[in-house]
Amino acid sequence: MCDNIIIISLVLVFIFLALSVNTIINRRKYGLALGEGDSENLKRAVRAHGNFIEYTPIFLITLLILDQKNGSCEYILYVGVAFIIGRIIHALSLFIKKGLFRVIGMNLTFLPLLCNLIYLSIVLIKN
Repeated sequence: MCDNIIIISLVLVFIFLALSVNTIINRRKYGLALGEGDSENLKRAVRAHGNFIEYTPIFLITLLILDQKNGSCEYILYVGVAFIIGRIIHALSLFIKKGLFRVIGMNLTFLPLLCNLIYLSIVLIKN
């Protein structure tokens, strides 16, 4: 197993926990156990957390499959770092309300996913 997957996973778990704690803090601040009420800050915290959860599992699954198929450890590092940067920029964009950062963050999320799709397709064709 490529150790880069472990490092990437650790960083992504840390981001997940940070987004989770942020959502919990905002829920307590606005007294809402469910839903978002009228608080824009809570809505943004919930969406940052939700969006992270929507994209991260499939990314990690594709990395693990690539590793099992002897994918390049360097490739896994580069694509992992790009994905992490994308997730950080996207989450920050929701809090600082900068649309351009949101676009950049999503592009840096989609690009690694697309690269993994292509890489996995090539692996499948070669086998």
